[in-house]
Amino acid sequence: MNSLITYDEAAEFLKNPPSLSPRPDFSKMRALRKHMVKALKQLVCPQSAVHGWTGMVLSPMVYALLEPTAFAIPGNPGPVAVYAQFATPSMIKTTDNLFKRLQNEHQSYENIRRACFRMLDTNIADQFKVSNVPNLIGWNQSMSIIDILEQLDTTYGKPDTITLLHNDTLFRSAFNPTDAPESLFYRIEQCQEIQVLARDPYSDTQIINNAVRLLMQANIFPLKEFEDWEAITPKTYTVLKTFIAGAFTRRILAQQLQNTAGQMGYAPQNNMYTILGDNDDDDTTATDTTLTHTAMMNAAAISTGNATTAAASLHESVINAINQLNANQASMVQQMAALSLNNAQRPPAQIIVPAPQMQQTMIPTHVPYANAVMPISFNMGRGGRGGRGGRGGQSRGGGRGQRTPFATHMQNQAQGRGGRGSNGVIPIAPGGAGFVGQPTTRAAAYSNITKMFANWNVCYTCGFDIEDGHTSVTCPRGWRKPNHQEGFDRNNAQAYIDAGWQPCTKGRHKTQFPGF
Repeated sequence: MNSLITYDEAAEFLKNPPSLSPRPDFSKMRALRKHMVKALKQLVCPQSAVHGWTGMVLSPMVYALLEPTAFAIPGNPGPVAVYAQFATPSMIKTTDNLFKRLQNEHQSYENIRRACFRMLDTNIADQFKVSNVPNLIGWNQSMSIIDILEQLDTTYGKPDTITLLHNDTLFRSAFNPTDAPESLFYRIEQCQEIQVLARDPYSDTQIINNAVRLLMQANIFPLKEFEDWEAITPKTYTVLKTFIAGAFTRRILAQQLQNTAGQMGYAPQNNMYTILGDNDDDDTTATDTTLTHTAMMNAAAISTGNATTAAASLHESVINAINQLNANQASMVQQMAALSLNNAQRPPAQIIVPAPQMQQTMIPTHVPYANAVMPISFNMGRGGRGGRGGRGGQSRGGGRGQRTPFATHMQNQAQGRGGRGSNGVIPIAPGGAGFVGQPTTRAAAYSNITKMFANWNVCYTCGFDIEDGHTSVTCPRGWRKPNHQEGFDRNNAQAYIDAGWQPCTKGRHKTQFPGF
């Protein structure tokens, strides 16, 4: 790491811990551990950009639910850097930089450990301190922070049987379909932490199966999502969280697109996955799925009624944590809705491409750009407020070489903005003036592979590098080719081309998002 965390900085985050007087117990130990987790999460750690140094106080089994890579105590790189024999100046510089980062990470760990040790030593009475070495009284500097906390948990912080019963009831209780899936995962992680303290943790299989079952009963995803999950290997808790986050994002964006596109006449008002192309079932299958979900919801309602009473008596700290998370769900949903429509790639479905219809005017395959006339809408003069149209008269407005932004196109068209000029379709007369035959040289390889827009959207008329929300389905009517195909997307593009269609392939070679 490039910066050093000082002792004073760590101590500042750890100040004002909860009291363990007059005697440590389960609830006080959980409150203390949560205080330390919150503090260490705010300190920069190269091992986890999200959870910081919390691996110093969390059980390895609980930390594994948050991070796929186990937390490791940084080693001491030594007093000075060691260079390879006959090292060049560049190699020496690289070695110095690496040594400095390792030294900062090790020294930061030592400063944080000393701050944690002092905080615990100050707030816990001596009679409750047990050494990890036989015949020694009290803690010693050889003990790590996790060793000290586990010693306290083993002696004073183990949950009783009633708490474990309530914890297991909450672990298996129904999931509220109005909440985001992250609240379910948080609940499962809190329940697992209590089980770990009781030395009776849930297995990975139990956690994954329970989460999938509760999500299926909540009826917030179509069964097709769970069929896709069954095909994933390996199945881990971290992979499940990533998969469900993607499914939930697709659900939210599908609802938003259906509302917007349906109002503008671009798409039918079917179920929430119609726009994403995930609803391939016929009416009978859809009915059966609805009946299945209804039955599952009835069963979930019964189990919810039985579990609510038992869950209400769970330890106050667990319930408060869950309530706090539920209060933040609106913000989480807004952040997830801002993600790109295609941020999670799905396996291509079976592609059925219609046969191309003969057009009245066609463009020869090989026509020099200086002489070719494209059968699409052109700007035939100067633009309006956007300035001149793009080079070659192909700009749809909005400045030199710029197209009116997709999101404001409809409004600008109504107000006469964007420099559209006089639009028209210019056909090519076979054998007419300007046709000079095939070029004699091969075009140069593409050098720019960086996209202008950070998404994977595709439009039959406008190409492969287009704005967010712009697809073959949502492309404005005034922009479309005469033979525009709404079924054209990135997955079936080559199939359309092989079948004889002529979509716009502009930007197809660009494979890198801007900023990378």
